Amino acid sequence: MARIFHIRLRIAGVVPVYGRDTYVGGRGRMLIRPLDLFTVEDAQGEQLDVGELVTYLNDAVLLAPSMLLVPEVSFTAVDADAFDVALTNRGTTVRARVFLDPGGAPRDFSTTDRFFQGARTRWTTPIEGWELVEGRPLWTRGRAVWHLAEGELAYVELRTGPGAVAYNVAPGA
Repeated sequence: MARIFHIRLRIAGVVPVYGRDTYVGGRGRMLIRPLDLFTVEDAQGEQLDVGELVTYLNDAVLLAPSMLLVPEVSFTAVDADAFDVALTNRGTTVRARVFLDPGGAPRDFSTTDRFFQGARTRWTTPIEGWELVEGRPLWTRGRAVWHLAEGELAYVELRTGPGAVAYNVAPGA
C-alpha cells in the first residue's frame, strides 16, 4: 500500500516550492524543498506514519473507493447518513467517520488520527458537491480543516474538474 502525492506551489507567487507527501512501506514522510534545491522540512516518525495512513484512507474514500474493498478495511454503520471506516496496515490502524449527502456520496470525512503540532487533533475534509467527469464521480470543491481550540483552520481549498485527477498512471510517468 502506497500513497505518493506531489505538491507544486509558489510562495509569494514567485518562488516554486515542491513537496512530496508520502506513505510507503508503512512510513509517512513530508518533504518540502523550495526550488527543489534545499530542504526546509523533512518530517518523519510515528505520528506522520499514522497521519499519512489516514490521509491514504481519506483519498480512497474521496477518489478511489474500490481501494477500500480489501480485508484490511472494515466498515460500521452509524446511521442513514454516516458510517465508520477503519484501515489497518503494518500494525497501525486508523479510523474515520464518513458523512453522506442525500444521494449517498461522501460530504465529509472526520478523524482524530492526525496530529497538529504534536497533538492528536480532529481533521476533516468537507466536500461541497459532486459531478461526473469523464464518466467518474468526482467532488467539485473541498477543504482540509484542522479543528483547533481557537477555531477552525482551513489550510487547503481545492477545486477539481476535467483533467484535475489522473487515474491508473504508470510508474515513472
